[in-house]
Amino acid sequence: MNVTEEVYKKHIEKKKAARLEKEADKKLAIDGKITVLTGDLQSVKVCPKVQASAVYYKTKLCCHNFTVYNLATHEVTCYWWHECEGELQASNFASCLVDYIQEKVPKTIPLVIFSDGCTAQNRNSIMANALLDLAMKENIVITQKFLEKGHTQMECDSVHSVIEIKLKKKRHKSTS
Repeated sequence: MNVTEEVYKKHIEKKKAARLEKEADKKLAIDGKITVLTGDLQSVKVCPKVQASAVYYKTKLCCHNFTVYNLATHEVTCYWWHECEGELQASNFASCLVDYIQEKVPKTIPLVIFSDGCTAQNRNSIMANALLDLAMKENIVITQKFLEKGHTQMECDSVHSVIEIKLKKKRHKSTS
């Protein structure tokens, strides 16, 4: 109730337009006309996974998972690293995405990347310049598309859900 009805309606229209555009691009990808990827960072995972105690607070290590999902092939790549290997900086996400594109994306058709509008990860000059540099080197068209804030459900999120479920099952087995 903090925005006007007009602002809310525009927001919902943008959400619907973004989802329709992603669905249209997904159909083009299934037809082999373009490649469509979604990418997102999973919430921080703490390692080791132990019950709270003095040991937990002295030994915890924050781990990060940047997931890339191909909408046509359903192929997934998770880029995992811990806080000693790298931080949550734009250059890390750009490196992951460039690596994925170089290794797994055909260079004969255009590429579309859907993500949320998180400035630290996706919507910044480092990512844009990395993708521009790769596009020029590989002679491919790369388009970044951002979903509407608050409505960024993507296929790569299902991977994060599976990981969470597996971790919960493992935790319950270890405590029983």
